[in-house]
Amino acid sequence: MKIMRGASKDLLVVKQILLKGQGIPFELDWNLIPINTDASLSGFGGHSQNILLQGNWLATQTDHINVKELQSVLTFFQMAASHHVFPKGTTFHVRVDNTVALSYIKYGYGNIPHLSNMARELYSLLLKNHWSILKVSYIPSEKNQVADKLSRLGEWQSTKELFQMVEDQFGPHHIDRFASKDNAVLTIYNSFSMENDALLEPWQEGDRSYCVPPLGLIPQSLVHAIRWKAKATFILPKWTSAIWYPILLRITVRVVKIPRNLVIDGPSTELSRNKDWDLIAVDINGALYYQ
Repeated sequence: MKIMRGASKDLLVVKQILLKGQGIPFELDWNLIPINTDASLSGFGGHSQNILLQGNWLATQTDHINVKELQSVLTFFQMAASHHVFPKGTTFHVRVDNTVALSYIKYGYGNIPHLSNMARELYSLLLKNHWSILKVSYIPSEKNQVADKLSRLGEWQSTKELFQMVEDQFGPHHIDRFASKDNAVLTIYNSFSMENDALLEPWQEGDRSYCVPPLGLIPQSLVHAIRWKAKATFILPKWTSAIWYPILLRITVRVVKIPRNLVIDGPSTELSRNKDWDLIAVDINGALYYQ
């Protein structure tokens, strides 16, 4: 029998599933966790009842949108695994608005080697965490608006001039959260990648954090600051109608309005499309939430 090129790798994955998998009990009504993901040219987003994901592609990631759509699904499950969001035995209904990504998720392979490798990586991750994707379906873009908006939120960053202004007002600061080696304003910094995740690190007492979180991670960032009773300065849009704004007010010490030209935002971010939004620097103390 002739085995197609690449099929041997797929068979090895199937072998592991058969050897290690315990199967799924036959039930007429599984409690499937819905997962929605989406990708844009600039970033990716995803959400379910327990997790919200937003990130940006590196400048060097110029892959076709089909690759980015499948990568969004893989990244969602990688982040869920690293944060231990779902217990063993969880079953999922994945919904995407890209038919190519849908096919690779559904069948686990295809004619494009790079996409097949990603599908194998996805199913190996599911196997390792005792998870199962039992349903994959197409969702029209107009009905996938939350994931779509998350994929377009984008990163933004402060200029050195803004940091110096905030340093004079609220400093000294000790660690730059949500930064990279290219834009960090302090020697010590975290990012929001799995290798150096600011939301997995303890925000130690005595350290003041400087935070310019991606717009999609503002709620999680505030909750993390509260958890560690941390002192920090947050650079934020003044979204008084946002679900996280009352929480922000509860832990706020001081607020300073900042000039719009002291932040850098990409052309596809929500900030770039809403020039009338006010921006603020907020001195927060997470311990205030418990008072």
